[in-house]
Amino acid sequence: MKNLKYLVFLILILFPVSANANVSLNCPSSIAPGASITCRVTSSQELTGFNGNLANINQVPRTIVAQGGFTNNPTQSQNMVLTHRTGGTQVLEIRFTASNNITANQFTVSISGITTVPPSPQTTLSATVNVNRPTTTTTTTRTTTRPTTTTRTTTTAGGAGTTTTATTTTTQATTLTTTTTTQPTTERPPIPPPNPGTPNVYLRSLTIENHPIDFSRFRFEYNLRVLYEVESLNISAEAEDNAVIPVIDQEVADNLQVGENVITIFLEDEDGNETLYRLIVTRLAEGVPLASSDATIRSLTIAGHTIDFSSETLRYILEIASNINRLNFGIELNDENAEYRIEGNNDLSNGSIIRIIVTAEDGTEMTYIIEIESSSIFDTIIYYIKEYIVYIALLLFIIFALVVIMIRKSKLKKKDISTPKALGSIAGDVPAPAAVPNAAVVNAPPPAEPVETLDL
Repeated sequence: MKNLKYLVFLILILFPVSANANVSLNCPSSIAPGASITCRVTSSQELTGFNGNLANINQVPRTIVAQGGFTNNPTQSQNMVLTHRTGGTQVLEIRFTASNNITANQFTVSISGITTVPPSPQTTLSATVNVNRPTTTTTTTRTTTRPTTTTRTTTTAGGAGTTTTATTTTTQATTLTTTTTTQPTTERPPIPPPNPGTPNVYLRSLTIENHPIDFSRFRFEYNLRVLYEVESLNISAEAEDNAVIPVIDQEVADNLQVGENVITIFLEDEDGNETLYRLIVTRLAEGVPLASSDATIRSLTIAGHTIDFSSETLRYILEIASNINRLNFGIELNDENAEYRIEGNNDLSNGSIIRIIVTAEDGTEMTYIIEIESSSIFDTIIYYIKEYIVYIALLLFIIFALVVIMIRKSKLKKKDISTPKALGSIAGDVPAPAAVPNAAVVNAPPPAEPVETLDL
């Protein structure tokens, strides 16, 4: 058995077990002409290197932004070479802006020739994005006047009864008027990221009256849909640095048009560092109901486990005991009209991936990922000890109390056995004389000494 252990150890050294990193590409399902979307490349394990070739798409320019400590060299090349000093799972974002004149009904985001460190089984990633056309409304007005005839009859009195009749006929031609209205779109330039090392050019707060948004200073674009009745927005913004005054495009905010409106919030400090936030406000046509694009989770709990959850964080690592093969989730969505589904929550083991996919009312999807780390038997024992420490302490106390009682009883029994019985009982069955109550104690004289006799 001892030699077998050494053999296993030698095999592990010569043939180490390497864990593959699964990389994935997540893109929104649709885009409108003139609008922008963000696709994300993530990994199930921390990567220190990612290489891949991003295919060009006609009429859809893109911007590549490295994430989570990765650096991209060169930054906007079709051949992406990303590195990370210590390792990360949030690899990169690709931001696409569709042209207003895009002709395709859909396009495919494709990354080929993928190599990663540690290695990944995926060598190609792709996602299909549908192009939503603007809604065209045609209104036809038809005006028709029917011919009318007027008859006037005049009777002359005193004569033979002569009657004169006059008939007038008026005819008006039919007029047809057609009006076509198309939702306007706005061409939007890519968002410049903030300059690193200048946190004072971030926003501290951003609020829109009567329209709550999930604000984060590191999120630079927000989408908002409003009803036709909303003609303007009251926007308040405050910078991290009190010396920086946010410049809001108030002209657009005060005159919302039907369709897409881009409201910019510009920051610049005294050193020339700049940051741009953008609100994409879609004002719906008259009579169109409001459909939410909120696909976020408000709260997430897991029975028997603790998770530090945030709506903005999409990836988590959860350590579970080795005997747990399924988790019980408690999920509350920010939008009651959104729906969610859970994938991969069966036969859990080390390395399992659970996906919680939320679909908003307008079809927008967001995926939350939970990576499972299954602990060893020893860690499982420690987990249950921590989980049931109160009950274990109570049980140990009861056992200790029972042992103490048994020991005391045993000592008393031994003491009773070792104590001698009364003398009368030892001599026979003759009972010992009863003690006389309150009897006086008489001191008997000492015995007389023997007297020696002399013969005369």
